[in-house]
Amino acid sequence: MLPSSPSNNSDKSVIEGHIAQARLIQVEQVVHLNFSTFNNETEYKVMIVGLDLDLIFATTKVEIKSDSQLVVTWIQREYEARDEHMACYLAIVEARLRVLDK
Repeated sequence: MLPSSPSNNSDKSVIEGHIAQARLIQVEQVVHLNFSTFNNETEYKVMIVGLDLDLIFATTKVEIKSDSQLVVTWIQREYEARDEHMACYLAIVEARLRVLDK
């Protein structure tokens, strides 16, 4: 049990250590889309949901993994998303990444 009010520096660092440890959590999210989509569209929608969770939890480190090489190269700006629909998803992802990068 932690002391309610630290009497010295060692008690304070113990409390701060427990608080720091409590903030290190890993969240896994399963997303079920109740409508038909194309693979790249699904990749973007799931990515957007994950980034929204990152924003809610004030995440400091984000790791994005995707099995769609095309989506990854769009996000990394190696290729241009020419389809207007996919370009809109890309813009949404980039906007969320900019907010997380601040």
